[in-house]
Amino acid sequence: MNTLEENVEHRMKRPIEIWQAIIASLLFLLSVGTIIVQQSDRITSQQEQINFLREKITDNQQAFREMNGNLKEINSRLTEIQVTIVNKQDRK
Repeated sequence: MNTLEENVEHRMKRPIEIWQAIIASLLFLLSVGTIIVQQSDRITSQQEQINFLREKITDNQQAFREMNGNLKEINSRLTEIQVTIVNKQDRK
């Protein structure tokens, strides 16, 4: 009778072990899936930040070009004023 009980107990353990393995695998897959989604969200967020910074760089480059053009214009006007002053001084 003892062997019959052991045999029944052994037969009952097998399906329980299989279900435990299935549940553990599902939990593992769920954990991996969650990690993948989190990493995907982080990557998306970082891509948005990169795009924002690229736009800022482009805007700053355009502003520097405009300032450089303005400085060149101011420099040429100052040169003209200097030439005018020198010419007036030479006439005296």
